[in-house]
Amino acid sequence: MVAWITESGSIDPGKLPIDQIMEKTLDSDIDGFNDACRILQSMHIHGKEGAGIFLLGLLHHFKDDLKRLIGVVEGLQLFRTKQCADALILELRRVKNSNTTRVYIN
Repeated sequence: MVAWITESGSIDPGKLPIDQIMEKTLDSDIDGFNDACRILQSMHIHGKEGAGIFLLGLLHHFKDDLKRLIGVVEGLQLFRTKQCADALILELRRVKNSNTTRVYIN
C-alpha cells in the first residue's frame, strides 16, 4: 500500500507526493492547473506546509496570467496566515482595476 492511502482506502492529502502536483501547475491546460491548485490547497490544509508555500509562489510566477491567478487565489482562500494575507494585499495593490481585471480582483 502507498503511504498516502489510509487503511480505510481514502486519500490522505497531507501525505500525497507533491512533485507531480507541482508539475501539473505548469500544464498548458487551465483545468489541470486549477485542479492542481485545489490539490495543493488540500495538501496544505492537511499539514503539508510546503504545498501552501508553493501555491503562494505561483502568485508571482503567473503575475501576468489572470486566468491562472484566479485559480491560485481560489486555492489560497482557506489559508489563514499572515504571509497569505500580505501576499493577497500586495496583489490588490499591484493589479489595476479595469474591465479585464475585475473578475480577478473580486
